[in-house]
Amino acid sequence: MSNIKRALIYIGRQRVRSLILFGIFLVTLLLALLGFSVLNASARVGEELRRSVPGYVSVLRDTKNKGPSVTEKTMNEIRVQSGVAEVNANSSQRLVFPELVLLDDTTDTAPLAKQMTTLYSSTDMEKQVWFMDATFTLARGRMLEESDSGNCMISDVVSFNSGLTLGDTVTGYFRNSAETYDETRPFTWTIVGIYRVQDETANMTNEDYAEVPANTLFITHADIQKIDEADPDAKPGQEFSYRKGLQVYPVEQAQLEEVCRDLKEKFPDYLIETEDGAFEQLSGPFRMMQRLLKVLMTVMLVIFSVILILVTALWVKNRVHEMGIYLSVGYGKKDIILQLLTEMLVIALIAVLIAWPVSAAVSGGIGQSLFRAVAQQSGRTAADFNVQVSAAAVFATIGVAVGITMLATMISALQVLALQPKKILSMMS
Repeated sequence: MSNIKRALIYIGRQRVRSLILFGIFLVTLLLALLGFSVLNASARVGEELRRSVPGYVSVLRDTKNKGPSVTEKTMNEIRVQSGVAEVNANSSQRLVFPELVLLDDTTDTAPLAKQMTTLYSSTDMEKQVWFMDATFTLARGRMLEESDSGNCMISDVVSFNSGLTLGDTVTGYFRNSAETYDETRPFTWTIVGIYRVQDETANMTNEDYAEVPANTLFITHADIQKIDEADPDAKPGQEFSYRKGLQVYPVEQAQLEEVCRDLKEKFPDYLIETEDGAFEQLSGPFRMMQRLLKVLMTVMLVIFSVILILVTALWVKNRVHEMGIYLSVGYGKKDIILQLLTEMLVIALIAVLIAWPVSAAVSGGIGQSLFRAVAQQSGRTAADFNVQVSAAAVFATIGVAVGITMLATMISALQVLALQPKKILSMMS
């Protein structure tokens, strides 16, 4: 009679003990496979976040030390540096908008203080930091392009409060004094996009002022330059500068620190730092989940090993007489251990055949739940992601389970098999 046939007969005869072992295997395998699926899902969440919220190197003017301005020349020199994939330039201006109903953001009591706001420009508006990290999202219309001179984007709150919509115009003026503005030099824009502020606590601070995010208007560099050229306080022949600096994106995100170091060496007159806060903030909970899950899986593995050794020892102890008979009729110790292993592995195999499809069905829901957290940043829906338990994870789990089973069986069996057959039989008499 083969080992497998004898194993099936014994399992059928000892249903209660077999069901206990089956339950231990099933629960452990399910938890392990689901743990692997969560680890896989959180890893993919990190990849998706990195793709949609990439880190960059910021290049700003060192105003404290009166460093040089960030200009077109600066941007072109940085763009050709090794490891640099893309450079996004940002600038700003301030104007009075008498017709806009802005959110109150200042304690300044001057009559026009509450009617001044920021005009912000960016080479690629989708790479502008607040749109990139989804602090702002497009609600209606379209994003600005470099060729959109004369057009602007405005927040849904300000447009609603001011009775404006897509296609309407807004006009800004230079502020002459605390109470007057220069009506002779108007700057007019057509609204082509309306954005929504998703995070009202967003940091909008810069070296000159801080204001409510929703008050910001987005225009093009060309329009900022026109304002600069018409500014009565501007110095004659002053070169156009990017007041909000540059966002420098590396070819590979792994090169972020290296690119930052290189730029610091080659452009020492500027303030150059890595900016990875948005990614770190969004991915932090998932990294914490991964660390916690690895600890829990390790603890679970230890608990499983102890329980399996104890249950196997009890199982073997109840079969001492049977093993004594096997030894007395000529079976070797290796044959008996192989028989015990076969019985254990048959039960484990049945548990695997149930745990694998169950965990595969559940892991899809786990993956979609995790990806809902990044769907907004990635521009995709949770349904686009399909996280399943990989074959490698399944075989790794089976391998560990088999290894622990073999160890538990040998530890339990050798305690009995070390005795002589007559001694074993006399223990049961």
